[in-house]
Amino acid sequence: MPPRALFWLLLSLLTLCACQGPEKRRRPEDWLNTQRWERGEMRLQGFLGARVMDRIERNDGGGVTDGSDEQLSQLPSIGGGALWKFGGEKIDFGFEGLFSANWRTNALAFSSSGGLEVAVDADILLLDFYGGPFVNVPLGKDWRIYAAGGPLMQYAQYAESEQGSPDELIGTGFGTGWYARAGIEVLVDQGLYAGIGVRRTGSSISLSEGLGTLELEGTEFVFSMTQVF
Repeated sequence: MPPRALFWLLLSLLTLCACQGPEKRRRPEDWLNTQRWERGEMRLQGFLGARVMDRIERNDGGGVTDGSDEQLSQLPSIGGGALWKFGGEKIDFGFEGLFSANWRTNALAFSSSGGLEVAVDADILLLDFYGGPFVNVPLGKDWRIYAAGGPLMQYAQYAESEQGSPDELIGTGFGTGWYARAGIEVLVDQGLYAGIGVRRTGSSISLSEGLGTLELEGTEFVFSMTQVF
């Protein structure tokens, strides 16, 4: 699949709407095979990868369900968003706004209460909405590195049941946290970059139905594509 077709396939899965760029646009020949990024211009980025949780723990005050070293700690990841440049010459500065979705079903975890530990099957859906300042550094004619960080808002849907039991606990909730990310990309087509990235996050979510608090901390590894506009 051509790089541009892959980018638009990822972008079609995003629900984030991007605003229009400035009325005055550069001609394609002005940015062909260059890394010029004018002030006020926008770039869209999509990514696909995996999220590995160092800590994924539910605590309701009477017991703890821990999936940190189990199947529940490994989640597929997809997302994307927009980046706007505010200033800078050799180094670009701006603001980004992105989202990501992570999920896992029928994953193994362990619940402990009163010294007794039992295996449980858990389902989880995470939606992250995050944004903050970024810095972009061109490297030569084709490569770029970037870094960003800031707050995040997170929605979770969580369910668990003892293995072999029809009874299931289900709760949802919102929480807040932080993120920091970085990556490297190379110019592969007219205004199209591809590369890899990593994002570190930490958050806490209060679940409904008396399920307590979900504590999350992990690292996301992605393949990314960024389109210049």
